[in-house]
Amino acid sequence: MTTDRQNKVPEEISPEAQQAAPFTGLRWAFVTDSLISGGLGLVANICSYLFIMWAGRSLPPNHFGLFATFVSVFTLTAVFANAIQMRVNQILTGQSIQTAWVFLRKLWWQQGIAILLAALAILPFVSWISDTIESSIIDLAACFLCVITIFGYSSLMGLLGSLHRIRLQAGSSTLGAMLKFGLAVGLGFWSDAVALWLLAYLLHYGAVILVGGWILKSELARSKHSHDVQDISVTEPVLKNVLPYLLGVVPLVADQIYVRMWATDLSGAYGGLTTLARISFYACGSVFAVMLPYLLRETHHGRSTKSLLQASVALVALIAGSAAAVLTLFPHEIRAACFGPRYVEVGALLPLLGWAAALYSCNYATLLFLFVRRKAGLLLALLLIPIVLQALLFCDFGGANPPSLGDFALAQFAVVLSQSAVIVAYLLTGYVRVRLAKL
Repeated sequence: MTTDRQNKVPEEISPEAQQAAPFTGLRWAFVTDSLISGGLGLVANICSYLFIMWAGRSLPPNHFGLFATFVSVFTLTAVFANAIQMRVNQILTGQSIQTAWVFLRKLWWQQGIAILLAALAILPFVSWISDTIESSIIDLAACFLCVITIFGYSSLMGLLGSLHRIRLQAGSSTLGAMLKFGLAVGLGFWSDAVALWLLAYLLHYGAVILVGGWILKSELARSKHSHDVQDISVTEPVLKNVLPYLLGVVPLVADQIYVRMWATDLSGAYGGLTTLARISFYACGSVFAVMLPYLLRETHHGRSTKSLLQASVALVALIAGSAAAVLTLFPHEIRAACFGPRYVEVGALLPLLGWAAALYSCNYATLLFLFVRRKAGLLLALLLIPIVLQALLFCDFGGANPPSLGDFALAQFAVVLSQSAVIVAYLLTGYVRVRLAKL
């Protein structure tokens, strides 16, 4: 027997209240996953930074500058892999595991062909690249191997995201970072070969590949065979995501490559500077990792993501701003703790690039939202402005006057500031357009 009150409850809940209810749970689930993944991500970030700082302590300055340049190179190249990760996550959200398996097999086959063609394309330029950044062919081969591995890593990270295994994403990445740092401890005592230090990244990617492969195998074993398997295109949708990622990430990593090209002697010190400054950005890695699956899931179901964007940017600003504040208060102490007596000149410039990295973190969170929501047509053209500015500023240092470390740091700050200005201008333009439409 039911009471009158019980009978009235469904009628008393308005459609607005029913639609708003999931968002309270959404924000709470997002924050919970961010905190749990953030704890694991913190361990992974600490291990990754200890790895790079150990490299800064162990490798000669010129070798460390080359190492930092290669990390920037395959990070930049991995933009294609990150686009694949995002597209895999986007496509496979809500799909059956059989569809996911068919899609991944097609993706890996096409990746193999693309990598082979890319290798053949750059082969004539290997000698020139080697001379320009003063590296050996073995170092270039190690970098290329890392790039190959990160494609498998990214596709399986996308699979884990589509299955909403966010904590497994973070856990496997943390395991890989711990293995990477463990190898670095041994390398620091008996080898200064840049190639070996780069290959340590394979442990990081390999851990995620093993976990992702295990999850895929388990899901396939548990699920019943389905004849309703969708044939999803791979190439065209993935290529559409490459350009947004490329334009968004270039300003963060291209500076180290420019410095290595135009001021080789400063590349070690600049590598140390950017390694420490980017703590403000990489500290937010767990938020970005959680933000993407949530954005894709809510977009897939046609729900508003405004509250998720607000929570994400606020959390990123808090974390990145706190990290930048610590770098501002204790720049020389942090530099000494990380690199010992090396790179003394880095301390004075650390606050400047620390806040630049914090600002870039907010830029990245906003860009991620805009790209997922497919609201980036004009923005893609506008994002060319900071990239062109970076090329003009850094290539200008290739002239007769030798640049200083401070010149490069100021140029990078100007680049990040211009990217922020572009994003704000784009958002204001959209706001004004909406307001005018309502008149």
